[in-house]
Amino acid sequence: MLSVQKALESPLKEFAFNSSVKTSFDENTFKPNSVDEVAILSMNFHSDFDGVVHVKGFVDVPCRFVCDRCAGSFQKNLYFDFEEEICKKSQNSEDDDGFAYDDNGNVDIEEIVKNLIITNFPTKILCRPDCKGLCQTCGINLNDEECEHQKKKIGENNPFADLLNKLGGK
Repeated sequence: MLSVQKALESPLKEFAFNSSVKTSFDENTFKPNSVDEVAILSMNFHSDFDGVVHVKGFVDVPCRFVCDRCAGSFQKNLYFDFEEEICKKSQNSEDDDGFAYDDNGNVDIEEIVKNLIITNFPTKILCRPDCKGLCQTCGINLNDEECEHQKKKIGENNPFADLLNKLGGK
């Protein structure tokens, strides 16, 4: 829980908040990838004179990924910046589109972090930008070794062999 009460009492005064936030997701949420249960949150916030709390910060969460091209497993931190506005919770909570604080000035920070992770989770996951993937014929990981099928594709009978040579290939 984060209390924004002091910020509401002192508009435009900036406050800092740093915390480890527990995030638990259903095991199928990011399958075959997964998010560790603890994210690091660092942010600054202030309120305006209308009672809107402006938040700016970053989230850093360790993840375990499976590459979309070669199916190799690797670990990497998901890091992203964010900016949010938090308004007072209305009586009819169904109308709330964003994040809200209650009558005591408390905000469910775990829910905010979980939503930020979901909306910022990558759609294309690669172990490295130049991942070669798997051979479509034998399934060998082309990042580790070259197979005979790939050599034949690049051979002289390939219609793109001249283009490959002009580009500085084999």
